[in-house]
Amino acid sequence: MTRVKDLDPAELTPEQKHLYDAIAGPRHGTVRGPFAIWLRTPAIAEQANAFGNMLRLEGKLDKRLFELMTLIVARHWSAQYEWFAHERNANEAGLDPAIIAAIRERKPPAFIDETQRLVYELVTELNETKTVSPATYERAVKTLGLPVLIELITSTGFYTMVAMMLNAFDAPVPGDLKPLNGEVASVRRIVTGHDADKVARIFSDGAAPNVHRTTGATSTLMWCTDETPADIAVGANFEDMGTRKLGTPPPPHGTRFAVNDFPPGNTARMHRTETLDYVLVLGGEIDMDTDRGSVRLRAGDVLVQRGTNHAWVNRSDRPARVAFILIDAKPLGFGDPITASV
Repeated sequence: MTRVKDLDPAELTPEQKHLYDAIAGPRHGTVRGPFAIWLRTPAIAEQANAFGNMLRLEGKLDKRLFELMTLIVARHWSAQYEWFAHERNANEAGLDPAIIAAIRERKPPAFIDETQRLVYELVTELNETKTVSPATYERAVKTLGLPVLIELITSTGFYTMVAMMLNAFDAPVPGDLKPLNGEVASVRRIVTGHDADKVARIFSDGAAPNVHRTTGATSTLMWCTDETPADIAVGANFEDMGTRKLGTPPPPHGTRFAVNDFPPGNTARMHRTETLDYVLVLGGEIDMDTDRGSVRLRAGDVLVQRGTNHAWVNRSDRPARVAFILIDAKPLGFGDPITASV
């Protein structure tokens, strides 16, 4: 349910009514999404409308590239209303429907146009790594030119702000539609301990908060440890080890417990860590490819991985959910393992 109800047009102040008409004009005669929220703060609504119109209506960026960028941002944030509004715009601009469908399904699109490929790779890289590599930057300047690149990055930032507004205030889509299907369900995490009186109790029960999304998987960190034996001291003032920012391996001498969701056709990579891994498939099915051979695991199957090179590939038509417990292990002394834990 939306957290901020739409204002009744009959109850708008003169300032709000003026803004309502200005906002609705280029937006199919309606005020929805973030502007329905911003309208309660007219100064923000006015500036956001002017800025957004400048980028959408007066910018030099090709409309197909503009809508491609917006869909990438909407999908990254799972912003339902942003996708709803801009999928229509993307179709009207002439963006290939197959590209739109691939982004919706979190699959790498098959591009014919190299400029579209560049925009996809740049915006995806910026979303996932929070920066742009020198190689990508040089390609972008060479292909787009510096002024248009500045416009593209600015637009990406604007629509990231829009997505944050929509998600924070749970902005509704007309008809309560969910155009981004296949959303990953949160993982319920319960943490216990002993209080000061040494009585066992539940300290937290709710959705695990530490979620990291890429085009290949959604990983939710449940817990980690950074020493053996682990610290399970009495008292409520303990660190929530599920909020640590970790890479793939656990901390040195520690463990990492995560639940990963792999969409169909996920982007996979061969890798290994210097760890002993306990793997349990919770739902769906997933293939583990190795240097020589592949094995398919289904719900209820368990795998013990001893530092081997592998890739997780979902070749089925439905998502797979897999639990991973990684335990720091003695280095094997060969190959190129992932070693950074942060």
